[in-house]
Amino acid sequence: MKCPLEPQWMAIINLTPDSFSDGGQFNTVETALYQAETALKAGATWLDLGAESTRPNAKAISEAEELKRLLPILEAITHRFPEFKGISIDTQKATVAQEAIVRGATLINDVSGLRTSGDAMLEVIAPHPQVGLVLMHSVGTPETMQTLTNYEATGGVVSAVIENLNSLKHRTVSAGITPNRLWADVGIGFGKTLDQNLALLNNLPIVGEQVGLPLLLGVSRKSCLAMGQAEAVPPQHRDAAGAMVHWQVMNQPNNAVRICRVHDVGANRLAFRWAGEFKKR
Repeated sequence: MKCPLEPQWMAIINLTPDSFSDGGQFNTVETALYQAETALKAGATWLDLGAESTRPNAKAISEAEELKRLLPILEAITHRFPEFKGISIDTQKATVAQEAIVRGATLINDVSGLRTSGDAMLEVIAPHPQVGLVLMHSVGTPETMQTLTNYEATGGVVSAVIENLNSLKHRTVSAGITPNRLWADVGIGFGKTLDQNLALLNNLPIVGEQVGLPLLLGVSRKSCLAMGQAEAVPPQHRDAAGAMVHWQVMNQPNNAVRICRVHDVGANRLAFRWAGEFKKR
């Protein structure tokens, strides 16, 4: 029995004091460098640095505060690992993206789906052919998104996400960013109920085919993994469930998902390898 291709692994490094899973753990140069080194040794293809929390109910921070959190750590990582080119920046702000790109970032992960900075984000990225962009479906803001989960008027959540991602793709390509620089993300947990998250996970091959872009999946430690028992299953206890999801989606047709964004690269890779050993036999 053939095993699925292993995805690229993107290691989450939250530089925030208030992220839902590990806020405050990696927001100094020393702790962030340690986490980056740990992830790279475990096989991370990407490091995703985020200096503003986008968990449900999180409040926005200023551009100046985001840069203050991000730039010293980004500069330390590029200095420590000069040959590593897989640095992703989780930001909605065009100016933050610009400052990160000149310091070595090669991917911008905009969870707002271009709603925060709009065309300014595309203008920042377009002149840099080495820089990619993640297009993500989301609604509202972290403070409002979980009240905006009605997709009936757009034919259900899967249809709504496909339509939105295709619109973002067309807009981005029109701005001069070629499709080979793009990834799509269905936005698990961003304005979706548990059932809607499950519908998207079950239909990732359809999303990938109809959008025509490789998918990035960000499900690690999110509340949907607790299956409605978030208080009983805190974020740090959801890695096993996340690893199961990653294995399942990588067994779907078409290899639609090509990057899995995770908090613990080592644990997920080990689970993936063990599942593969069982499948071979």
